[in-house]
Amino acid sequence: MTLPLIKTPFRFPGKVVPADWIDHNGHMNAWKYHEAFRLPIRNFFDLLEFSQIHGVSASNDRDSSGKTECGFFMLDFRVQYIREVLKGALLSFDVRLIDYSEKIIHYFVEMHAGQDEYLASTAEVLEIQMNMNTRRPQFFNTTLRTYLSKMLAAHNSLPAVQGIGQHMGIRRRKPAR
Repeated sequence: MTLPLIKTPFRFPGKVVPADWIDHNGHMNAWKYHEAFRLPIRNFFDLLEFSQIHGVSASNDRDSSGKTECGFFMLDFRVQYIREVLKGALLSFDVRLIDYSEKIIHYFVEMHAGQDEYLASTAEVLEIQMNMNTRRPQFFNTTLRTYLSKMLAAHNSLPAVQGIGQHMGIRRRKPAR
């Protein structure tokens, strides 16, 4: 198994926003952001060769024997809508590792849109590796943990991402005195 050269961050092409992704407000429907984020997440998992490491693909497909050994369960998925996306905008995505443990990966995806590739949206994702036979969390193997360690060191050299892990709420200004 040969894992890829670590990019800082990993960049994945997206698609052109189709007309059926546009809502009554004239911009991309909020639910379609989730669909748009699926492609770079799948590409990131495929890049990490989860299919070769565990005999299954990131989509929890079955191996050649018909058994599913490992899969990933999403623990948290938070989308921030930063700037509206219009019909026909070309999307691209940057993915970076934020942290990992022996069973969990925490990563961040930036959605860029248009010719000027403005930051349109972000997704913060936490996923756990599961043994599909026991339905219990499963440790990453040594090869993957070593690779994730190197990836995290490389991605930590990028500028810090604001807002990671924050709670949701209304920000209030302090009253003037």
